[in-house]
Amino acid sequence: RRLAAANGMQVLVSAMRCNFGNQVVQEHCISLLNCLVCLDRESRDAFADVEGVDAVLSTMKLHMDHEGVLLKCALILRYLLGYKPFRDRIIRIGGAEALAEALCSTLRSGLGD
Repeated sequence: RRLAAANGMQVLVSAMRCNFGNQVVQEHCISLLNCLVCLDRESRDAFADVEGVDAVLSTMKLHMDHEGVLLKCALILRYLLGYKPFRDRIIRIGGAEALAEALCSTLRSGLGD
């Protein structure tokens, strides 16, 4: 199971990095990552191994104008904040600021109306 999760995480994060500017790819990869991360601890460990938090935050920062990407990024980050190692990493690399910026961007642009 860990191998399947690790392979899935690697494939999805690689797809995100190869298609960084493609909002549709980003949104779908993050949705799938969120499903995998929620499975169990082994899946969260695999997500950490592929630097998934970094990929999600990079995507969020690049796609501040895309409601679907922002919502999916916020969802996975909110879930991971419940786990200390992820919370520490998210805070250390500017995740709180990115989440606040995404909220402000959404409010300014009227996304979600």
